[in-house]
Order: sequence, then C-alpha cells, then structure tokens
Amino acid sequence: MAIQFSTEAMRAMGFEPLTEGHSIVAKFSSVTVFEVRGITLDHQTTKIVRGNAAGVDYGIAVSAGLNKACEAIVADKYADAEDEWKQEHKCVGPFALVTIGPTLDFTCSTGWSKEEQDGSLTTFDSFPGLRDDLKSRESRALPRILSALACVFNDEGRHASFRRLDRASAGKTATGQIVRDLRIEFKGEGYVSQNLSAESLEEKLLKSVGLATSINPKVSRLFSLGLTEKDEFKKFMYFFLTLEVETHAVFGRIDHAQSLATLLGGAPTSRPSTADLLKRQADQFRNLFDRFVWCATFVWSGLREEDVEQFKALKKARDDIAHGTISEPPGGYARLAEQLAHKILWQCR
Repeated sequence: MAIQFSTEAMRAMGFEPLTEGHSIVAKFSSVTVFEVRGITLDHQTTKIVRGNAAGVDYGIAVSAGLNKACEAIVADKYADAEDEWKQEHKCVGPFALVTIGPTLDFTCSTGWSKEEQDGSLTTFDSFPGLRDDLKSRESRALPRILSALACVFNDEGRHASFRRLDRASAGKTATGQIVRDLRIEFKGEGYVSQNLSAESLEEKLLKSVGLATSINPKVSRLFSLGLTEKDEFKKFMYFFLTLEVETHAVFGRIDHAQSLATLLGGAPTSRPSTADLLKRQADQFRNLFDRFVWCATFVWSGLREEDVEQFKALKKARDDIAHGTISEPPGGYARLAEQLAHKILWQCR
C-alpha cells in the first residue's frame, strides 16, 4: 500500500506542486538487477545486447561493475555509492541488468516534483497507469529473458545462476532529462565461479536474444519460477512441470507419420491411408514418459540415453509425491530437474 504525505511533509522533503499549465512527458523503462553467480569477468568487460520478447523491447547489460552496466544500457548510474550498495545487498558481482521498455509517453500534469543537483527530476507517484504498464511488460518478457539467459550460460559443464537483487524504473523526457517517479510502500550461500571472456559473454548474450524469442511462454514462466524459488520442493515441482509442459508441446508439433516412416527405414508415406495409419499409432502415446522418449528420438538430438533414464527417475519421484508415497523429492532432485530442463530448452533455438 502506497504511503501518502501531508503538504508540509512533501515540502519538507524538497517537493513542490506542479504549476498550472505545466506538465512532464516521459517514456519509462524498468531495470532489474541480477547478480550472475558462477562466472567471473575482467573488470573492463561490459557487453550489451537488445532484443524483443513477447512484443516487448528489452536490453541486457552484463559487467563486473553495477554502475558500468547501468551506464552502458541507460546512460545513468544505478547507485551513488556502489560499494555500499553491494554491501547492503550482500553481493559482489558480476551483474546482469535487464531493461524493459521504453513505454509510450506518460504525462504528469498534477502532483509533486523536485529537481535534483544532477539535473534529473524526481516526482512523487505522479504518472497514473505507469506501474501497471511496466508490470505487464515485465510479466510477459522477463520469464523468457531469464530462462534464455540461464540456458545459454549453463553449458560446457558451467553452472551459472541469476540471483535477483533489485528493481528500479526511470523515465526520460524528449530533451533527455531523467525522471524518477518515487513511490513509498510497505513491504548465506556458496558457489564456484569460472572466468568468462568478453568474446564468450557477447556470444552468449546474442544467443539469449534468439532463445527468448522462440521459447514457449508457458514453459518459460514455469522455468523462471523454478530459477527464483528457494524452497527445494517447489523448485523441483516447477522444473518438473517445465519438462512436462514442454514435452507435450513438442510432441504435438511432431509430424508423426514422417517420423515413423523414418524409424521404419524410410517406408513411403505418399498414400494418405498409410500416413493416417502411422499417425494413429503415434497418437496412442498418452503416457508422459513415452512422449518424452519420442521427443528425445526425433527432436531433442542433444539428449543421451542417461538423460532419458534421468527423466524416468524424476517422473517416478513426482508420481510418488502425487500418490502420497513420499512427501518431498530426494535430495538433489531439484537440481537434476533444472539441469535436464536446461538441456531441453536450449534446443528450442
């Protein structure tokens, strides 16, 4: 719930009411800060990439420094005192900043504002609909972006995780003045890092843009929920649902008649009745495991036999939970489900 202040309190904080006939027009973007755990970067390395996911424009900046990343992507500092900010958020970097937007123009003609020493403008909850607009854009795009980043940064035996730290939003007027709309509301880990070159970082960012476009939105939402979940039980269920939903979706896109013909050594399927017969055989696959095997055979060429056996074990754990045989998955199963989901989603590109 937003806090409202009296006129005296607003003036005491340096705000003044907008004068009649004066308005502020700006386009806004949000910035979500992640700490990338599992990689190290040279202190001079900063890379940015831009893309569009679910009809939403976005940008990604990755750097060893928080303000370096923010200045590269939005030409502004994120924190006045970066070292203090790191201490407060218990992080060391490197950082990935995801910008969402910009929005269309938002206009403020009433409310409170003050000009800061750096020339920027601060308003106080003065742009109706702004937060809902940004929230809508983030809910559509961020799951895809985060899922794509997690997939491309977890390869070749590397394990990188994206720990969400903070979020902010700011606007920019037609003259380039930065606008920050203020609103006041109530509201121990270890890891190993591997060095990542500037060239590898740039390559992965470009790959993430392509993957964010092609990934299934329902699947990416489940996957991103698993990535940010702390509870091991919920984490396992989110990642298993990722596998389940993606399996059914991919199975539904397969040309089963052609796939069966290939499996049978290239038997001709030009006769419609023959093609229908082959398709009906594949349509009998109702069991999730059978569909997973079928997808692994004809679509997920990167999976090995041990991956199929791993899915079988994960499915047994999920079924045992559903039947009440066990109350939680075996230790480490959330991580195993995450690793398998990484492999499958990476092949969406």
